[in-house]
Amino acid sequence: MSANFSNFIFIASAYEDEWPFLSLAFSFSQYVFFKGTASPALNVTCGVPQGSILGPILFLLYLNDLAMISSKLKFILFADDTNAFLSHKSLDKLFEIMNAELQKMLNGLT
Repeated sequence: MSANFSNFIFIASAYEDEWPFLSLAFSFSQYVFFKGTASPALNVTCGVPQGSILGPILFLLYLNDLAMISSKLKFILFADDTNAFLSHKSLDKLFEIMNAELQKMLNGLT
């Protein structure tokens, strides 16, 4: 699963005056240096720089409403880690409910 960055680019440009850090996510380039030779630098059009504070912020914004998708699961979100918990007396029922809730999560995030 990957995020749709076209909506984020629109949001970033719309709020650039208020939140100038948003434009930083799309204003860097990268190149490869191998055996003394460097490739041409190319602009990176998606993602955020590794180690950037922006990565965890975007992750939390993306998953912020995850807990509202399911009333049956308990969620724990920490940094870039998400856990969903469910318990039931019947293992078969547990699998049935969890699969249904995971499908709801998938539909809610895409």
